[in-house]
Amino acid sequence: RRGFAGAALIEVAAASYGFLPPLPADPQKALFGADHVGLRDWLRELVIDIPAGEKFAMMGLEEITLVGGSCSNMTVERLDHADNSSGTLLKFDLGLSGVGIRCHVDAQSDGTLTIDLVVAGSQLNASVQVHPMLIQAFPEMPLPFGHLNLSSCQSDLVVEDMVITGNSSLAQSIADFDRSLLASLVGGVVNEPLCDGLKVLVETRGTESVGLVPGILEPVLVPPPALPAPLRVQPPRPTVDWGAFPPVIVLKRLLAERFPLWGERIVQILNLHSFNAVLASTENVTLALRQLHIEGVGPSHRPGLSILGEGEDLGVAANLKDLTLEATLVLEVALPGQPVLVEAVLIKVGLDNATVRARALFDRSRFGPEVLDHEVSSPACLVQCAEGIVVPREDSIAVTELDISLRPVLEVTSFGEIERDVTGLANTLLHAVFDGYLPAVSALARGGLGLAREPITAQVWEVFNALPPCAEEPGLLGMDSGAIEGLPVVAMVIFVSGLGAAAAVRHAQLQGRIGPAGPASEVCLARTAAVPPALGALYPFAVVAVMFLFYYADLAVGAVVSLVMDADGQRTKMGPVFSFSLLSTIIDSLSSGSWVISVLTLLLSGLWPHVKLFLLLAAWLVPPCRFTRKARRRMLTFLDTWGKYSFLETWFLVFSMSAFAIEWHSVGEQSSLKVQTTPLAAFYVFFVATVLTLILGHVASECDARAGMEADPERPPSVSE
Repeated sequence: RRGFAGAALIEVAAASYGFLPPLPADPQKALFGADHVGLRDWLRELVIDIPAGEKFAMMGLEEITLVGGSCSNMTVERLDHADNSSGTLLKFDLGLSGVGIRCHVDAQSDGTLTIDLVVAGSQLNASVQVHPMLIQAFPEMPLPFGHLNLSSCQSDLVVEDMVITGNSSLAQSIADFDRSLLASLVGGVVNEPLCDGLKVLVETRGTESVGLVPGILEPVLVPPPALPAPLRVQPPRPTVDWGAFPPVIVLKRLLAERFPLWGERIVQILNLHSFNAVLASTENVTLALRQLHIEGVGPSHRPGLSILGEGEDLGVAANLKDLTLEATLVLEVALPGQPVLVEAVLIKVGLDNATVRARALFDRSRFGPEVLDHEVSSPACLVQCAEGIVVPREDSIAVTELDISLRPVLEVTSFGEIERDVTGLANTLLHAVFDGYLPAVSALARGGLGLAREPITAQVWEVFNALPPCAEEPGLLGMDSGAIEGLPVVAMVIFVSGLGAAAAVRHAQLQGRIGPAGPASEVCLARTAAVPPALGALYPFAVVAVMFLFYYADLAVGAVVSLVMDADGQRTKMGPVFSFSLLSTIIDSLSSGSWVISVLTLLLSGLWPHVKLFLLLAAWLVPPCRFTRKARRRMLTFLDTWGKYSFLETWFLVFSMSAFAIEWHSVGEQSSLKVQTTPLAAFYVFFVATVLTLILGHVASECDARAGMEADPERPPSVSE
C-alpha cells in the first residue's frame, strides 16, 4: 500500500471520554525511569539549613539565639486545603497532618546550647492571604504575587524525643530532666513560638520569594512576536498561494457545509508526545513543557473546524464542544547539595477556541496545481518541494501561531499519595487564580504556547531530517518497479519460445522425424495420440508464462485511489492516496481484523492459481506409472470446478471501486471532490491470467477425456466431457 504524505493535522475518532491514552501504572517512572525519586522520598532526603541570627525565648527562660543547624527526614501524611478567596485577594486555609521532622540546632544563650529533637504525628493549620501585585510593564494586568499574610496559625507539635546539651545555664538546668517529660513540655510550649516564627518566615522570606516570580513570568506575558521573515534565495522562486490552492478551497467548503460528519466525534487538532520546551527557569528551578494535546468533540449543529489558508500560511482553527488542552509539565528542582526533584504534572485547560498556523513555503513549479503524484508519495518528497526557497531550509516550514481562548475548566493531576494532595492544593490555588486573574492566566497561556513554537518546529524538522531520501518506493518483497514491470515481458518471451518449440515439433512431424504416440496407459498426457505433438510442446511453456503473469499481478499495484478536486474553475488531482495489490490486500485486511477476507484472498487468489498451474503441469507431464489416469481425471475435474474461485481478488477490487465511488459538490457547484479508483495494468493482467488458467484447465481436461476414450472406447464419458 502506498502512503499519502499529505495526511491532515486533523484526526477523527469515535467519541469517548478521556482525551489522552490510558496512563501507565506509574507515569513518573515511565517518563523518568525506575530510579525516579518521588516527592515523599525527596522530602525525606531533603536537608533544610536553619538560618543563624533568629532569636526566641524557650519556656520563659533566657533568650536563645540560633547559630545554625539543619532539619531532615521530613514526612507529611496529609495535606488539606480550602479556598476562601474573594476576587484578586486570595485566601487559603491549609492543614498539615502527620508531620514529622528530625532537627539538630546549634544556639547560644549564656553559653553553648545544642538541641536534638524528633517531631512526629504533628499538625499545623494556617490561613494564608496573597495580595495582588502590579508590575510596571503590565499595569492593567494584576498578578497573584504580592504580599503574603499569615492571618491565623494553630500548631499541635508532638515532640517524640529531645536532647539538650551544652554549657549554658538552660542546658545545665534541664540536664536531669526525663527525656520524655522534657519532650512533652517542649511540645506544649513551642506551638506559639512556632507560629510566630512561621508568620515571620511567610511574611518576609515568603513574600520575597513570591516577588521573584513576576520577573520570571514577565517574558511569558509579552504577546508572542511574529517570526522574522525568512531569508529568500535569489532570485526568489514563486511559492504556492494556499488561499487559491484548489485542495484547500475544497476542504474549506467541505468543512463549512458537511460539519455534521464530525458531529459527536473527537477531533484532534494537535498531538505532540515528546519534545522539551522550557517555559520558565531560574538557577535552581526549571519548568518545561513535554507533551501537548488539543482536541474536542465536533458539534452537530454548527461548523466546528475551519481551514486557514492565506498566502504562504496554512493552519486550522477549532471551535469545538469540550475543547481541551492537555499538557504534561515537568518541574525540576535542583538545590545545591540536595537530591534533584523531578515531577510530572498533567494540566487540563478548557478552551473556547484554538488556532494553529504554520508557514509553508512550497515551490510552485514543483507543487503544481494540475497533478500531485510524486510530490505527495512520501513525507520526504513533500519536504523536497520546500527546498531551495529560503536559507536555512528549516525556515520554509515553521509554526507561526499557537493561540487559544480559555474557558473556566482547569484540572491538575499528579501521581503518588502526597503528590495527589499537593496537586489537589494546586487545583484549589489555580481555580482561585483562574477566577480572580483570568486575563493574566490567558496571557500566560498564550505566551507559553508562543515560546513553544520554536521547539515544536525543531521537533518537526528532526522528524523530517530523519526521513529516508525521497525515492521511488521499492516493490513488495524488495523488488524494484523495473523488475516487477519486466515480469510480463518474461512471460511473453517464454510463450514465444513455446510457439517456437511447437513450430519445430510440427515441422519435425511433417518430415516424419517424430515417432508414433505411445499408449495412454504408459505415457504422459502430452505424449498420447489425443494430443497433437505441437500442443504437447507448447502447453508447458504456456503454463509457465501464465505463472509469470500471476507473479506480476501479485507484486504490482492493481489499482490506485486518487482525489480529484475542482474549485473555481481549477482542478487538482492528488494521489494516489491509496493503492491496492494482492499482497497489500492480504496484509491490510489482516491488520484491520478482517481475517476472513485476508485468508480467502491468500488462499484463493494468492496460492490457488499457482497450485492449479503446478497441478496442470503434473497432469500434462507425469506418466501414469507415477500418477494414475483415474487420479489425473479426478484432479482435472476438481480443477475445472474450483478454478473459477481465483476471481475473488477481481471481485474484491470491483467491490472496492464501488465502495470508494464518493463524490461531493458544494452548494452552487463551485467546488467538488471526487474519490476516483483507477484499475492499473496488473488488475487486467490478473484477470487475463485467471481466464488463461481456466482455458488451460479445460484443454487438459479435454485432452485427458480423448485419451481415455482412445484407450477404452467402452468407457462412459466423464464429467469433464
